[in-house]
Amino acid sequence: MQENESKMKIAEENLEYNHAVITCAKGHPRFSMKHSHNAYEIIFFEHGDAEYIVENRYYKLRKNDLVFTRPSEYHFIKIHSDAEYSRFNILFDSDFIDENIINLIPPQIEAINCPKSSIIAENFKRMKYYGEHFSKEDFTVLLQSLLKEILYNLSISEADVINLPSEVSPLITRALDYINENLFTVKELQEICDELSVSKPYLFKLFNDQLKISPKRYINLKRLNYAKKLIQQGRRPTEVCFECGFDSYVGFYKQYVKQFGCPPSHKG
Repeated sequence: MQENESKMKIAEENLEYNHAVITCAKGHPRFSMKHSHNAYEIIFFEHGDAEYIVENRYYKLRKNDLVFTRPSEYHFIKIHSDAEYSRFNILFDSDFIDENIINLIPPQIEAINCPKSSIIAENFKRMKYYGEHFSKEDFTVLLQSLLKEILYNLSISEADVINLPSEVSPLITRALDYINENLFTVKELQEICDELSVSKPYLFKLFNDQLKISPKRYINLKRLNYAKKLIQQGRRPTEVCFECGFDSYVGFYKQYVKQFGCPPSHKG
């Protein structure tokens, strides 16, 4: 998979931005990084042949679709063909955009289509232009204003532009509901299997086929993100470790460093 990014790219603690055109080799579907994080994320899809999977829901992406993903939600993009795929990708947190603005967006809004003539589509045209003509510092100021405008417009989106999701599988939905309701207390995968009345091999197959992740990895991703949030709020890593369901601090430490590239004691 080849990714051609625009010259403007930002990767900071409370903001990530890039605008990329991606091409894939022929013959096989390609997937973006399968992950979850503590930031909000906006993807604006320009063109291509792709699906967006978030938790148990998926969207067949259309030109000028915008997807808004909330913190801790597991998600990835599946590219179906070697057709060129182009999108804007923005991650941000409440240090960059006031949470009061973000909270204006109704919970049912996750994906909407933005007609070419819409204000939101125009915002992304300006975003591309600004990224090509301003310094990183000036662009960041402009991006913050554009993001606020986009979020305000998302909050008043009409029903006819909201995209309705499809569910990957009723069993996956039940599994994810059970996991997220018992995230810090689930000790064994057999507990989930008993809840669904399925075998462990079938549970693994279900997750790997539809979510491209193992059940254990899904659980640990959610736990690690929650642990990181607590640590950034000032909690002690040794306490957070066990509160978030890990059996040992050594195991927690290793997974934390592998996931975030820094030890739990790092709060930057």
